[in-house]
Amino acid sequence: MTFSTSTEAGRKKTEIISCEGCSHGFYSKHFTNQPDLSSDDLKNSLDWQTEKQSFYQAIEQINRWEVQSILKIHQRTNGLRQQLSELIKTRTEETKNRLQPLTQETNADCAYDMQPNIISQSSVIVKSIHQNAPVHNVPTGFIRDVTNECFAQVFHNNEQIDEKGCIVQGGSDSYVEVLGKNKYVLGVYRVPLYIQNSMDTRLFFGINSKSTFLQSISCRAPSTYGSSSNTRSFSNGKYNRICKENIINIRVNDVISLIIDCEYFKISIINECTEIEQELAVDTKYCALPWHLQVILLDNNTRIRILPTEIIAE
Repeated sequence: MTFSTSTEAGRKKTEIISCEGCSHGFYSKHFTNQPDLSSDDLKNSLDWQTEKQSFYQAIEQINRWEVQSILKIHQRTNGLRQQLSELIKTRTEETKNRLQPLTQETNADCAYDMQPNIISQSSVIVKSIHQNAPVHNVPTGFIRDVTNECFAQVFHNNEQIDEKGCIVQGGSDSYVEVLGKNKYVLGVYRVPLYIQNSMDTRLFFGINSKSTFLQSISCRAPSTYGSSSNTRSFSNGKYNRICKENIINIRVNDVISLIIDCEYFKISIINECTEIEQELAVDTKYCALPWHLQVILLDNNTRIRILPTEIIAE
């Protein structure tokens, strides 16, 4: 390190330090500017962290709005179903009351062969009721996006999805996470899964929020709800012990049904062969709607087939 002077535009400048390799000189301005640059970088970094936090808060608010909107739609549709049921009941009773006199008249006049006249009057009344029935406009803005379920995403590329998503086959990794295609928002559905082959009976069946990205060991995520075939169930990022009599023991050729209930926010896992069932309530604060199917394989020889989805309630 050397100190020297140089002349620039008729002025002398004192080098604070020079590089012995390239002989480049560094003056006082270089050292006074550096703290300013560091301060600006630090300020920009802090501003970005603050701004990023506000983005996360905005995303959380959007998720809350989504859940609130879905719940309002759910309540409204249930109310409309109830109103339609009451309307059908009322109209049926009205028809019954209006036809009752004709029934009595038919029975009284049966001996006089007056049935053609009675039938004609009945036809007129039924036609009148049909013409005066109220017409309800069914909204089509919300379309239920549920068809036959199939496997759509895997966490690793070495797992195989065959037959257009109907079958998943474990790959070289012993831990495989698979997600379904459907988005479950309203209604109750049964998704049956047939165990074609498995050397390890530890399997996981459940749901996750559609907003949760596919990740390794996602059963630790708060949005994961489901049960493994051993002694654990998962909810809110925690696992819970299962009573011995409620353990879903799984063997080859068993059919495991996952009941996804968006009406009462719960799921059920049923072994159709043993009829053992587990039920979990789902907290939508952690697992926001819509939901999708989640299956975890713990053996590379496991092979599972999805059977046709059943709509239990809409």
